[in-house]
Amino acid sequence: TDVDEEKDEDEEKDEDAIRSISVIYEMIQKIITENDGKGKKTGIGEIGSRLVKSYSDFDVRNYGYSKLSTFLESVPNVKLERQNNSYYAYINGEDVTLDAIEKAIRSEERRVGKECTSWC
Repeated sequence: TDVDEEKDEDEEKDEDAIRSISVIYEMIQKIITENDGKGKKTGIGEIGSRLVKSYSDFDVRNYGYSKLSTFLESVPNVKLERQNNSYYAYINGEDVTLDAIEKAIRSEERRVGKECTSWC
């Protein structure tokens, strides 16, 4: 029936709602790189805001974290630095390779384990 088809479509949307962690990692690195190119520091608040703007359902709890800062520490080749009472994110000086990103993603998937149901 039409009602059943609508429910199936809604369920598919819900399953797609949580983005792959690799997509989130790439977006974070893009935000930082864009700001670096403009000579601008990237505060973690800006990262959180831009992630929510791009992915309205973004929530670090979906990835097994309770705080954005802790989640950002797991992003490959990203480091956090505290300046006064604020945290800023930087791309680590090392070259970012696809192998390094894939290794970090596999490690994160193992860390989350069985909690991971919709994005792995």
